[in-house]
Amino acid sequence: MLDAPASFVDLLKIGPAVEPPPPEPSPDGIECPKCGNKGYLVTKGEGLELIVRPCECMEKRRSLRILKESGLSDLVSRSTFKAFETPDEWTRKCKETAWDYVKNGRGKWLYVSGRPGTGKTHICVAVCRQLIAKGASTRYMMWRQDAPRLKALVKDAEAYTAALDEYIKPHVLYIDDFFKQRGDPSDADVNLAFTILNARYNSNSKRTIISSELPLKTVRDLDEATASRICEKARGYVLNAPSSAINWREK
Repeated sequence: MLDAPASFVDLLKIGPAVEPPPPEPSPDGIECPKCGNKGYLVTKGEGLELIVRPCECMEKRRSLRILKESGLSDLVSRSTFKAFETPDEWTRKCKETAWDYVKNGRGKWLYVSGRPGTGKTHICVAVCRQLIAKGASTRYMMWRQDAPRLKALVKDAEAYTAALDEYIKPHVLYIDDFFKQRGDPSDADVNLAFTILNARYNSNSKRTIISSELPLKTVRDLDEATASRICEKARGYVLNAPSSAINWREK
C-alpha cells in the first residue's frame, strides 16, 4: 500500500473528512480516480468512525511491480502496443493477434515463439500491461530463473505447494523463455511445466501467456501432454516468428 501522508494521520485523530483529499501524482503510471492514487479508501462506519481499506487499484500496482522487479523494468516502460513496430507481415499479424487476444482471449492462452530478438517478450509484456490495466492479477515467470528455484523446493511439500500457488492462482501468468536453459529440459523440468500448466488448464477463466524459442512441435517432442494442453487452450493465438523475422536487437 502507498504510504499515508501525515495530514491523513492527523485526519484520523480529529474526525471524518468533509472533502476528499486531492489526487496525488501516480507513482507508477496507473491513474485511479477512486482513491486519487493514494492506494487506500476511507469510509465511515456505523459509528461514524473512519475505516481505511486498500483500493482495488493496489492489485494492478502489485502486478506491475512484480513485472518491473523481475528485471524487466526498462522493458515494461517501453513495451507497449504503440511502440511495437510493424514493418512486415509477421509483425502486423503478431500485433493484430495479440490485440485480439487482449479483447477476446478470456480463458485462453497465447503462445509466441521465435529466435531471440524477434519481439516475443515485447508483445507479451504489452498484452500483460493491458490486462493489468483491466484489473487482472498478473504474475511473471522467467523460466530459466524461477524453474530452478521451484525444483529445489520439491522435497518440502508445504513450501513447494505455496511456491507453485504463486504461478497457479493469478488470473494471468506470463512464462518468458519457456524451457530455455542449459542443455535439454530434464524430467523435473517437464514435470514442473506440466504441474503449473495443467492446473491452469483446468480453469475456464485464467489466461496463460508463453514466449519461447521453441515452436510447439518441439515442445510436443519433449512432452506431448504439456504441448497438447497449450495447443488446445491457445487455438487461434499461436504465433511463430519465421526465420526471416527482423532481429530488433541488431537494429
